[in-house]
Amino acid sequence: MSTIKTIHRHIGKLVFRIALLAIALLLLATNSAALDYRQLLEPPLQLGMPQAFLWLIWFSLIFGMLFRVIPNKRIALGARKHFVCSYEPAGTGEELTASAQVQLRKRMNRGALASLLSWFGITSVVLLVLYLCGMLSPASVLIIALAFGVLDLIFIIFFCPFQKLFMRNKCCTVCRIHNWDYLMMCLPLILFPSFFSLTLVALALAVVARWELAFFKNPQHFSQATNRSLRCSSCDDKLCRYKKSAKD
Repeated sequence: MSTIKTIHRHIGKLVFRIALLAIALLLLATNSAALDYRQLLEPPLQLGMPQAFLWLIWFSLIFGMLFRVIPNKRIALGARKHFVCSYEPAGTGEELTASAQVQLRKRMNRGALASLLSWFGITSVVLLVLYLCGMLSPASVLIIALAFGVLDLIFIIFFCPFQKLFMRNKCCTVCRIHNWDYLMMCLPLILFPSFFSLTLVALALAVVARWELAFFKNPQHFSQATNRSLRCSSCDDKLCRYKKSAKD
């Protein structure tokens, strides 16, 4: 995947997610019941525009997550570095010792835990405010999920507070929590269980479980010091260049 293609693909995804959010906000203002994903498969089945919109959201998220669990090169290197095929040993190519793996995990987990706690705290406050205001509904949590999707791409392309405040990683390619994004997007939907929300959250959990298992078994795949493919000289994404130019 060339640098230009990577940037264009991320910008295309951002535009698509903004469009989904804009449509959802319009429906929220005009017909919020149309965003109630709990009724998607309840009889009598309907195939109107609101249902088609919900299916579009569901399929786009499902396909996005499937790319994260199936080894392929159609996603950014940062999202596929846990696959064995993306690992290029640095130096002598020898595996880390058990004690070295433990130290690497601890160092990378500190930023990940801080990021998780900050996301959980902010999300909980938003949901609590909505609940206290009597506005917590399938429509409102769907809006939150779509907004998180937009923020995810903004963080990747322009500026990431998790990277700046907690992770301290050089770029998204080496980000410890790169594949947590879909779970962060979909988890609020579980407040209103249905086929729509349960399938999305279940697959998002599978993505994270696959990611975390790989990190536990082979933390060297996640570090520039031990994985040559993550170094600037080998990286084919170069999103950091675009992020830098966006700041200038």
